[in-house]
Amino acid sequence: MIGSFIHGIIISFMPILLMPVMGDLGFQGSTFSDTDYGVAGIFLGNLANMGGQIAIFSGIIAVVAVLIGLTILKKNSRAKSVSE
Repeated sequence: MIGSFIHGIIISFMPILLMPVMGDLGFQGSTFSDTDYGVAGIFLGNLANMGGQIAIFSGIIAVVAVLIGLTILKKNSRAKSVSE
């Protein structure tokens, strides 16, 4: 119940944080009501403001690399626990 309440608060106020990013992209007054869009929009928008396309590309590559690394670590830990 607490998690649902916190999610409701986040989903209500995250579009406010996304408004400047959407304005910079030419979508003034547009918001998306899902936190997935909000988090990705804020992340990519801030990267675009810091360094343009190169920063966005580098940020996406970094996130993908972290996800691949975590997947490999998880598989290795499972293999070790099965062999023991």
